[in-house]
Amino acid sequence: RPRMPDTPRVSDCGLLVEEARTNWIRNNAMAGASEGTPGELPTHWRVTLPEGCAGRVVETGTLDGIDYVDIGVAGEARGGAFAVAFEAAGAIPAGAAQAMTATGNEIEAATVNLAPERFERAHVVMPETPVGTTSLVPHLAAAQDWAGAVDFVVRIGWPQLELGTCPTSPIRTAGAKATRDADHIVADIAVAAPCTI
Repeated sequence: RPRMPDTPRVSDCGLLVEEARTNWIRNNAMAGASEGTPGELPTHWRVTLPEGCAGRVVETGTLDGIDYVDIGVAGEARGGAFAVAFEAAGAIPAGAAQAMTATGNEIEAATVNLAPERFERAHVVMPETPVGTTSLVPHLAAAQDWAGAVDFVVRIGWPQLELGTCPTSPIRTAGAKATRDADHIVADIAVAAPCTI
């Protein structure tokens, strides 16, 4: 869920305290997206479709405070891949031996008439970028060669790419990368007598 500034977030594991992080995906707020056939993808995004299929932007909106876009694909597939890239090639600089975490909110493929109930957050950690890495292109892809009748919709909300070994809470972006400041814990403690902390 979105995190409000200067508001502690407490779960059954205790108080969440996070370091500063930057979301390198410039547009996870879906700016520029519009519904239609094909419609318009969010600015900087692009889609790869299986051969013989057409894509469309089915819906844009907000669910549980998270901006989303529904991307539909339909047709008679004759091979090829389905992928959604959230940035252009070369837009996110990177070097070798960096740890990167890619996170995003998506609802697994379902029929168009099936109303989504909630987001599921998925993440992938790349422990070390390979030698020779100069940039990254975060994307969502279905790892299969498509063949036959295809008709599905994927909902994507707030994709995120950050430098680090674990995912942090969502960072919303709307045209430029965004950085969330580190959390600082401040507490006033009243002590009635000398003590050691």
